[in-house]
Amino acid sequence: MRSPEIQAYSRSLVPRLRDYPPLRPITGFLTVDHSTRALLGDGGCVGELSDWIGAGEPPVYFGFGSMPVRDGEQTLAMISKVCRRLGIRGLVSSGWANLGSSGHLVDAERIRVTGPLNHDVVLPMCRAAVHHGGAGTTAAGILAGLPVLVCSVFADQPFWGERLRDLGVGAHIPYSRLTEGRLEGGLRAVLDPGMRVRAARVQAVLQAETPGVSVAADLLERAG
Repeated sequence: MRSPEIQAYSRSLVPRLRDYPPLRPITGFLTVDHSTRALLGDGGCVGELSDWIGAGEPPVYFGFGSMPVRDGEQTLAMISKVCRRLGIRGLVSSGWANLGSSGHLVDAERIRVTGPLNHDVVLPMCRAAVHHGGAGTTAAGILAGLPVLVCSVFADQPFWGERLRDLGVGAHIPYSRLTEGRLEGGLRAVLDPGMRVRAARVQAVLQAETPGVSVAADLLERAG
């Protein structure tokens, strides 16, 4: 007997195909609640970072996770220039790309660089997100009600970028084509008030779904 092949995303974003076999159930995103994260030692946003976020307009989150950004300092400089032109603040998660060291201030008022953080806690404090489009980060962004600019690198990331664009809650630029001008244009698109309204609607739909972890656990117990 074959084991179930769990599809860990929401059918509200990717509808089930008519000929999808029962062994490929769509469960919803496998997210972890705050209490479970706390038990795992993931305390989220605390201290100076929380103070910085609360000291002005909600920032735009920038983070590329474990993606291979070739020149982290150049990318950070580009982010800083675009944020300054648009009059917005940027919260940059350095990730594996080494986008500056944790706590590094490029522009004390506009740009903050930090190390690993809890997306579930930090993203709801932001106004939009720019990231690589991994499934987990995509889920965190839309569950926070944020419009998202996906700068995809490989694998499923272009799919999520195009899917969010088609839903009217994001924009998509392959990272290999990212320039200062394209970053500015993408940010202008996701900062449009209408996109934030649509993102909030998608957020409400996802929040009303049964948690994917519960659905997946029930399926696995029945299969066992």
